[in-house]
Amino acid sequence: MIMFCAFDYYGQGAARYEFGNVNLFARRQEMGDGRKIVVFNSKAKHFEHAREIRTFLDFMEKRPNTEDSFINDVQTTIELVKGNQERKWAYVKFEADLQYRLNQSQEQGIQQGEKQGQAKSATGIIKFLSAQGQSAQEIVANLAQMLNISPEQAQRYYEQTMAHA
Repeated sequence: MIMFCAFDYYGQGAARYEFGNVNLFARRQEMGDGRKIVVFNSKAKHFEHAREIRTFLDFMEKRPNTEDSFINDVQTTIELVKGNQERKWAYVKFEADLQYRLNQSQEQGIQQGEKQGQAKSATGIIKFLSAQGQSAQEIVANLAQMLNISPEQAQRYYEQTMAHA
């Protein structure tokens, strides 16, 4: 797998980081399947392990070498893609779909967090009211009112809490 980053993920200033699969107990023993992960960093300060790709990393940083034929081919291809309205709209749709999924995931995470927080609050309230000597019926009624939930949900919280007490 090859990744091109416009940031230094590992923070060591290298242009190239390369990882392979090794035995964690005997690091000299490789898995032998040839898989590697290479991470290129366009913000690099040290290019000793990435000289052959430096012009592309410079291109990523908006410092194109116009005398390099590969870079010229990349620029031409980018201009063609940008000029193709069908591809442009497909990309815009892809970005919009991606943003929608991200928003949905965030919303689900927030809802899950709120439910967990509510359950934790309910447990604390139930334990407190129980220690104050309130009856099960009083606890459920007070819990429903305090958390603005249905009596049925308050009853479920009460049963869960008391089952684990």
